[in-house]
Amino acid sequence: MKYLIIGLGNPGEEYTKTRHNAGFMAVDFVFEEFSKNLHIKTPWKMCKLTQSLRSTLKDKNHEIMFLKPQTYMNMSGVTVKKAISRFKIPLENTIVLHDDIDIVLGKVKYQKGRGDAGHNGIKSIIQYINTKDFVRIRIGILPENIDKKKLDTAKFVLNNFTQKEIKILSEKSFPQTVKYLYHFLKL
Repeated sequence: MKYLIIGLGNPGEEYTKTRHNAGFMAVDFVFEEFSKNLHIKTPWKMCKLTQSLRSTLKDKNHEIMFLKPQTYMNMSGVTVKKAISRFKIPLENTIVLHDDIDIVLGKVKYQKGRGDAGHNGIKSIIQYINTKDFVRIRIGILPENIDKKKLDTAKFVLNNFTQKEIKILSEKSFPQTVKYLYHFLKL
């Protein structure tokens, strides 16, 4: 069975620890966890066709491709459309991991068929694949003590996580993401 797991974020060193790169961070975490059980793996390499960093994990029953689009967040749909088409992965086997400012840091939500809620990466994917009927894991990035209404959202998502926030992601959000994916992939 073939699967595609896509983490959303922005390429470049300056974005590595930003809130908008929670999807990239989650994909890296999931890849490392899954590689403990799926022993055949390829190193991360640039895939020109899909404009993404790509790696694959395999066993006799599963092939899981991991992608990190290098198109910048607002053009994530380009990578998703090309990957689904080129690698012939059914949309129902495609999972997108992304940051969500509407969810408290440390929480994640598994959803399918939801609108973009103002997230430009998701908006791009919906536009390019012409449907919102795909699985998403929404990773909360809003600290509990911050009122979202008082934030400049564009500026907030491009700020770096604090060390404390990265610890919460690593100990709560990303392990929960792995659990959702193990269930979804039936590993």
